[in-house]
Amino acid sequence: LHPSESIFVYTCAARKYLMGSEVEIETKYLQDIAPTSGFLTYGEFYTFEGKSMFLNYTLTALSVSESGKRAQGEDKELTGEVNREPVRFRALVTLVNAITRELAEANRELKKLAERDTLTGLFNRRKMVELLENEIVLAENYDRSFSLLMVDVDNFKSINDLYGHQTGDEVLVKIARLLEEELRETDVLARWGGEEFLILMRDTDLVKGMLVAQKLRSAVRRHFADLYEGKISLSVGVTTFKKGDTVNSLVRRADIAMYAAKQRGKDTIMSY
Repeated sequence: LHPSESIFVYTCAARKYLMGSEVEIETKYLQDIAPTSGFLTYGEFYTFEGKSMFLNYTLTALSVSESGKRAQGEDKELTGEVNREPVRFRALVTLVNAITRELAEANRELKKLAERDTLTGLFNRRKMVELLENEIVLAENYDRSFSLLMVDVDNFKSINDLYGHQTGDEVLVKIARLLEEELRETDVLARWGGEEFLILMRDTDLVKGMLVAQKLRSAVRRHFADLYEGKISLSVGVTTFKKGDTVNSLVRRADIAMYAAKQRGKDTIMSY
């Protein structure tokens, strides 16, 4: 054995973060033995279930000394410096990629929370307003038509009162799925509030809008015919875009038509 001529120290970034300046103080006793040098390592972390975390908080010291004798079985000398930069760079790239994935996932979740209804998974009112504003601009500029359907679940309060709010929630989710099954991929379905749904139907005039409303009403009526005493049905109001319309004017007409359908005895479709 030979006395240490140099001590090579490396510590993980997590330890540096945890201990701050003390990570340098704890290595001073090594300087009494031999000159020290080293660097922080960035590769001591792992990713589990989409989350990256530090693996440990270690400090490693390597004592180095020169000897006049070559190790047994060693026939060739190593020449040149070991380039550690590629290793460090790859570790940094891996860490950055892991963090980027986490941030992207977090942003997706935030976006989902901002534009989706938590119960049904449909677009919420805020997102629907945004889509309607865009659709109005397209309709004005390119002379396109679209229809808007306001859908209300009949007797929903009595379902809540008789069977409980959990059952009421289940009914809303089922109706959401039934409506989705009957609509085109280009149609947009949103939960407008409570037991009301709003449907944007692109490139659809009033006649087609009424036909689709009838199809939706029949699908829900058929599914719930033998459930909850047959009380569940839809009242639907239909309107179509007119030049100069705003989101408020469109929704107001659809809403008026829907309430007219309820006054007709529910389970009915009206247009405005």
